[in-house]
Amino acid sequence: MSANVSEPIANELVAFAERHGVKLSPIIDLALRKFFAMEPGEQERALARYLTDKPGKSRDAWRRSFWRVFTEEFGTVDAIDNPFAPRTFEGYVTVCLLNNVGGDGEEHEPIYVWVGPQVATETRNESRQFQFARQSSPAAAAEAVSNWVKKMAARDAQ
Repeated sequence: MSANVSEPIANELVAFAERHGVKLSPIIDLALRKFFAMEPGEQERALARYLTDKPGKSRDAWRRSFWRVFTEEFGTVDAIDNPFAPRTFEGYVTVCLLNNVGGDGEEHEPIYVWVGPQVATETRNESRQFQFARQSSPAAAAEAVSNWVKKMAARDAQ
């Protein structure tokens, strides 16, 4: 059996093995034993999170990963196929924006996410636009946006 790992992980693995004077296989075996000791649902969540932590091969892939993690933060699954369709949670609308009128940005351009109240009132009127580098983690972006939504919803509930 053979497997490929990313270069950063390979570098860490080799450095650790050299520091401790051990071969690679016991370290890999230990890591896999820890993974297989997890409950099946926990394994699936960990793997899904790992896969969504990567920037994705395209802007659309980045957005799909963003929405997957964002909706999971609110205890649900994203059933909307359109990455530009708004999603509403806890009274706040979240939407990925197009970079240009009539089209998306170039692969290297940032990704914009806007959040605002579904119904604005005198006390519920704050909106925010987030900007994420295209190579950033969509999972981390989703967590940042969902944390802001939860913070605003908690403030509104007071």
